[in-house]
Amino acid sequence: MNSGHPIRGRGQPWGGIAWAVCAAWVLLAGAAGAVSPKPTLYHSPGDDGVDPVNPTGLPVGTGLALHLYVDAGDVPTSSGAVCDPSSPGNGDEGCAFEAELRASGGITMTSFSPIGDVQASSNLSSGVLKVHGLFVDGTPTTSPVAIGTLMVDTAPLGGAVTVEKLVSIDAGLEPISLGALGGSGSAQTRTIALPEPGWGWLLLSGIGGLALLHRVRERLTARAR
Repeated sequence: MNSGHPIRGRGQPWGGIAWAVCAAWVLLAGAAGAVSPKPTLYHSPGDDGVDPVNPTGLPVGTGLALHLYVDAGDVPTSSGAVCDPSSPGNGDEGCAFEAELRASGGITMTSFSPIGDVQASSNLSSGVLKVHGLFVDGTPTTSPVAIGTLMVDTAPLGGAVTVEKLVSIDAGLEPISLGALGGSGSAQTRTIALPEPGWGWLLLSGIGGLALLHRVRERLTARAR
């Protein structure tokens, strides 16, 4: 995680053409030597770029905001150029990214508001959000980048919001696809939001309470006879 202020995307004229060009660069840069760690995509509860590491607990309710950020890493280029197919760099500045998120159980995706050049291809009703884009105005960065806000509704049925796929294209124009986790490990997903602890217990307690009340009423009725 890079300290300092997160960089936010801004409106820009790049769009899908630039993404296609960047993807083509990747195909031409397979021999470049990169030193990139795993990229991360996460929900920053304070919308300040800070990665909470652990999944965020969500209360039961509607219109809950998940502030999504991508962090490519914190190793700057020391040779070559950044995001340049003629002279690839060797750091892990983020040039572009592609990700897929899923919601399950009692968590429902309702809308996604992208930031800057980020584009979404989603089926929110099925709990799937696919996003991709270039980093700030096409300028690479080693700081966390805000990519958009995902709105969700929650019900007391468990579930999670998980990052199922994350590919970050680094300064050497290499696709770094190591799941969605920062640090070591082989897991290919990252859970970024979960129901708050207690949902399940509250639900079970409610069911148990109703069952107990029903039994008490049956006994009182039997005695009255």
